[in-house]
Amino acid sequence: MVRGAETEILILWGGIMAEARLLFPGHRLTRVALGSFPPKSDDVRIRDILRRLGYTLRSKAGRSYALRLQNKAWDIVTEARTWAAIEIIANYLLRRGCMLGRSAEYLFEKSGAPTFFRKRTFKQVEDLWETYTSRKREIKSLGKK
Repeated sequence: MVRGAETEILILWGGIMAEARLLFPGHRLTRVALGSFPPKSDDVRIRDILRRLGYTLRSKAGRSYALRLQNKAWDIVTEARTWAAIEIIANYLLRRGCMLGRSAEYLFEKSGAPTFFRKRTFKQVEDLWETYTSRKREIKSLGKK
């Protein structure tokens, strides 16, 4: 559970940090937010996950743990090839408005960005997508009978 929760936090903070880096080039975002945020915001989701792990941002241990994860997220986001992929995806999203996750994963793979999580080839991603959609169709057809 801890590994999955940490991954989720890294993804959420990675998004926040990538957005901040795009908006404020040259500045490093490091923060442990204690303020109020809209419900379902990434900050609230992060605090909820930390709470499930037994941490609170009001404790020294909680702030230290959160800061360690923030630093790790920053290191991932600012790695040169990862950042190149993020910029490509951001430009695509600005032009088109949306993108499939498998397309984003493909662009990360093509940019040569290091994989910090389990590595999958584009073919494996396509196979997983096909399996998912075919199972979804099967389940839908069972409901119609």
